[in-house]
Amino acid sequence: MPVVKASPLQLQLQFTRGDPPILAGTVGNGKWLAGITAYGAVFNARTNPAPFAGKYTLAIEGPNDGNVQEPQGNGYGTATVNTAGELIFHGTLADGTAIRQVAFLSADGLWPLYASLYGGHGQIIGWVNFTNTATSDLSGSLVWSKLPMTGATSYAAGFDFAPAVEGSDFMAGTAKAPLLDFSAGVVFLTEGGIADYTNYFTVGSGERLIGSNRMTLDFTPSSGVFTGTAANPIVGDAPLSFSGIYLSKENYGLGHFINAGMSGAVYLGPQ
Repeated sequence: MPVVKASPLQLQLQFTRGDPPILAGTVGNGKWLAGITAYGAVFNARTNPAPFAGKYTLAIEGPNDGNVQEPQGNGYGTATVNTAGELIFHGTLADGTAIRQVAFLSADGLWPLYASLYGGHGQIIGWVNFTNTATSDLSGSLVWSKLPMTGATSYAAGFDFAPAVEGSDFMAGTAKAPLLDFSAGVVFLTEGGIADYTNYFTVGSGERLIGSNRMTLDFTPSSGVFTGTAANPIVGDAPLSFSGIYLSKENYGLGHFINAGMSGAVYLGPQ
């Protein structure tokens, strides 16, 4: 966030040569103090390829606490890691804000996720860990904040909370290897100023998705992203547009919708 007419910043750093090498210290201006931790980028495509290389889908989970002052939906995105340990992330936060980042992983599989938001009036920051367990491949905790912004169309009062991250490796779906690991599913919408709303769908031939309640649903097999519309139970026939991403190890998808400037949560999974 911008610092205008503030005291000069004081920076202290210490380098520790180890495996991995670490740069640690503090930054502050006498009124506040923040810690700094940086890990060396140790991977090389030829001599030390990153074991985490691959494509991943991830969700940035909403608080699910009913607080209308915070986005309740789930953000989502894709992360691609090459053998040099370089990560490219494309995502969408639960309030519809698009984010992109290029970063490098540490030797232990730590990703320093960061994006400046809202013209410098907000940020999302935290560590994401590549875990490679039986049930997930990514986990972590972030801090997502927004300063009060007069005239903003949503969440003008600002917010500050700590969403969790979860995700898994991703294999694109094909005719012989369908993306979804189930043939009958449910899409559940909640928060965002609506009553809880459930829709059902089945996976027909050719991966064609057939939904109930006039719901439409479509997947992009190459990325795991899903989009759709569902009838709004509050406004009658005015449909709600939703989107999200499928997490293959978890065998469900998470996403969000926007209704009257409020973000609601979407869950997609087996019946």
